[in-house]
Amino acid sequence: MNSVRRKVQRTGTSTLAVSLPKAWAKKYGIRQGAELFIRENGDGMLSLSPTDLSAASQPKTDLCVDDYKDIDSLRRKFLAAYLNGFTIIRLHSKGKFPSNMRRAIIEEAHKLIGVEATEETPTTLVVQDFFSHEGLSVEKTLRRAHLLASGMCEDLLGALSSGDRRAAAVVIARDDEVDRLRFLLLRQLNLALNDSALLAALNLNTRQCVNYATVVIDLERVADKITKIAKYYAELPSKESEATKELFKKLLELNRKVYALYSNAVKAFLGRDAALANAVIREKDGLFFARVEFDKGFAAHKAPYQYSVMLDSLMEIAEHCAEISEIAIDES
Repeated sequence: MNSVRRKVQRTGTSTLAVSLPKAWAKKYGIRQGAELFIRENGDGMLSLSPTDLSAASQPKTDLCVDDYKDIDSLRRKFLAAYLNGFTIIRLHSKGKFPSNMRRAIIEEAHKLIGVEATEETPTTLVVQDFFSHEGLSVEKTLRRAHLLASGMCEDLLGALSSGDRRAAAVVIARDDEVDRLRFLLLRQLNLALNDSALLAALNLNTRQCVNYATVVIDLERVADKITKIAKYYAELPSKESEATKELFKKLLELNRKVYALYSNAVKAFLGRDAALANAVIREKDGLFFARVEFDKGFAAHKAPYQYSVMLDSLMEIAEHCAEISEIAIDES
């Protein structure tokens, strides 16, 4: 419906009134004496609806676990319900709720921020989100995910520089935190896309929502690659030749360069800095030649296979940095 102008009228001594557009009233069956529900949004806008908005703000869904042949398919359906904005997810079974499925859903709930199991019976499990609506801040969530991934990068560099295998194992344990924030941000974006007033209040449009979704997925994949590097570093042989030690020093320097690319890519996106984003893309393209030299060195000195896996992961991080930078250019 296009924007319609209405004058505010005074009725009685203190009440102000605005007439409803006839087409809208007819569309929703609004007649004299009908009840309408009004909600004030955070930016002062009013939402007018023929249904109770406060009830709509607690959307529910019901899943029958008997419809799923395996745990993984049930997990995926549960996460889909969460991402699609359902505040209360009720799962039930016609008979006794399978214990392995119950355990799997509770494990998934623990991976999500602000989600708790609130009711359990032999045949049902109710899971509720207590955070997403109240804690809605897309950019804040993205910054938190970035800070976590950035901290993982720094800790990995510290572990590689000092030769501390235990420190590398600590990096691996932090990957789940980035996953939780990715799920939260994707859910927040879905909530915004399904509520035009909320979308406007957040000063977002659909294109920006897609861009934020792509960037947070890139951040999560960067964290995955950092975790993979840490894992394979921890598995390196304890004894290495002098030649492979030199290769490792070069690999460490490449880690530093890629971490700088990552930091600048996210900085470019958050700051809408096209010049910095273009610089990141140029740096990433230049890594192709470094990749060729590393492959030659690995073959010549029979480097452990972990070196190749670590190199592949660094190159994939660089690709994600380039994608973030391309989105930064779009946003700028």
